[in-house]
Amino acid sequence: LAAQAASETVTPERIAYAGGSLWVTGRGKDLDRVDPATGDVLGTTEIGAAGIDVVAVGGRIVVFAATERGARRGDPLVASVVVVDPANGNVVARHDAGGPLSLLGFAQVRGKLALLDGLGGRVVLL
Repeated sequence: LAAQAASETVTPERIAYAGGSLWVTGRGKDLDRVDPATGDVLGTTEIGAAGIDVVAVGGRIVVFAATERGARRGDPLVASVVVVDPANGNVVARHDAGGPLSLLGFAQVRGKLALLDGLGGRVVLL
């Protein structure tokens, strides 16, 4: 019962700014576009089971979407990396994580993202 309750939790946990809007995701959430002046949700972009993190890179919003298992347990298991156009909230690319990828951190490197995969003990460059 506790596991079921945890899986139904919707919690905004991560935020980025691009295109004049705030972009919010988190446990049990898709990607919300939020007006920074009012806090009103202007739109929602479907990303999958839940968002692990979100960042603005190269004029785009990049959100790390959790696997179903990761979303249920709260683990940072990435199913896909979703690229969103901040002008309209549309998905412009979706990259499959290519197997288990445990996102423990990321950094911007010359307009790209370096992802730290804790399970694989590797750095993945997107």
